[in-house]
Amino acid sequence: MNITALQTFLAIVETGNLVRASQKLNVTQSTVTARLKSLEEELGQQLFNRQKSGTTLTPAGTKLLRYARIMTGLWRQARYETGLPAGLSSVCTFGCDRELWHGPGRAFFDGVVQGHPDMAVSVQQGGGRELEDWLAAGLVDVILTYGASARGNQTAHALPPEELVLYSDREVTSIRADPKYIFVDHGEEYRRAHGETYHDAGIARVSFDSSFWALQFLLERGARPICRVRWRHHWCRRGGFLSCARPRSIAARRCWW
Repeated sequence: MNITALQTFLAIVETGNLVRASQKLNVTQSTVTARLKSLEEELGQQLFNRQKSGTTLTPAGTKLLRYARIMTGLWRQARYETGLPAGLSSVCTFGCDRELWHGPGRAFFDGVVQGHPDMAVSVQQGGGRELEDWLAAGLVDVILTYGASARGNQTAHALPPEELVLYSDREVTSIRADPKYIFVDHGEEYRRAHGETYHDAGIARVSFDSSFWALQFLLERGARPICRVRWRHHWCRRGGFLSCARPRSIAARRCWW
């Protein structure tokens, strides 16, 4: 088994078929097919169900997926650490929830880059459980996420909870019966608090699981999402075309190192 075969396997998983995988890897489809065949023969298992609509993982492929990600991640980490350019003595691999990059994530990154000129920095984006698995597997050195639980000799440090407020392109706005209201899913606890506070708001036509995407949509189309208060000053200064509605906080999210 080699890393290239595993990388090809992951490309097929990510793209959904062999044609797009070959485009992603910049190789011919026959090369992708040969690599997959070699991997399946080595394992003695079929890894994909092939259909006209694309590929799906077999039970054996599903089992391999987790290990393939860990093995390719470790290889990437090893290659990065052993190939450090002159003047750099160590590397910090930082895993960050995409929702936490703008603010605490960027602050941590800047602190490492400026405070440790002899250290290389690699930033990986991931979700909560994914980041925790990376940390447990040694693929990253530190993570910033929501609801982390320390494993083994790990240490978790709580950061101040984030306040969530309503943003709007109008001074006077309402969530209830407003066709422009966007629902931003901040997790189970938030969904419960939102349902209790705005039980008569109805179902939003548009929803996101990312505050940043919701704010981009707001800037382009005009809308009213509930997002993070730490973005308020930045977005409200941008040309005066976006103002914050009454910052009625209905929930908070705690983040962890």
